[in-house]
Amino acid sequence: MKIIITGSLGNVAKPLAQQLIAEGHNITVISSSDARKQDIESMGATPAIGSITDVQFLTQTFEGADAVFVMTPPAISPDKIVENTTNAGKNYAEALKNAHVKRAVMLSSVGAESPVENGPIAGLHNIEKIYSEVENTSFTFLRAGYFYNNFFNDIPLIQNAGIIGGNYPADIEVPVVHPNDIAKAAAEELVKDGKTNNIRYIVSDVRKASDFAKVLG
Repeated sequence: MKIIITGSLGNVAKPLAQQLIAEGHNITVISSSDARKQDIESMGATPAIGSITDVQFLTQTFEGADAVFVMTPPAISPDKIVENTTNAGKNYAEALKNAHVKRAVMLSSVGAESPVENGPIAGLHNIEKIYSEVENTSFTFLRAGYFYNNFFNDIPLIQNAGIIGGNYPADIEVPVVHPNDIAKAAAEELVKDGKTNNIRYIVSDVRKASDFAKVLG
């Protein structure tokens, strides 16, 4: 199969590309950085260098694809993050329609089902709604838990203040996930001949916030 992967060589996109290449698929990886071109080629994939804000670029890259893995980059501008995330989804949706792609898998999040304002996840909620209205393309929405590797961002605060910053109490349970588990699920879904849209939750473990503090403290 010809499969397009967005997300450059990030925590999910890289292991996803590696798995699909090992399975014998024809993989193209989209990246905004020309510096990634050689690394993508060395994996055995085709690099497509451009911006996800460029619908024409996305359409041309998606043409002839059997399936596309769509995700919004975590480094998207913090200004108007919900609006920018939603607009990225609109660009993908337009390109998928223009290129007549039949199958797509979206990296979403636990909590994206809620229409209530919930920070960056609100953008993913909007995108799921946008994709649900795209005709002739079946979508799987991968609602993933909190990434394990995001805890690396807490290291400076732990070192300097001895705390983990969070907006939830110590006794609340948090669904967490390893990027490799997301990649494995995405690889499974991309090769399916989906007829209707569906949701798949991906959670590697469920832990209380106090458990994280014990491990990282």
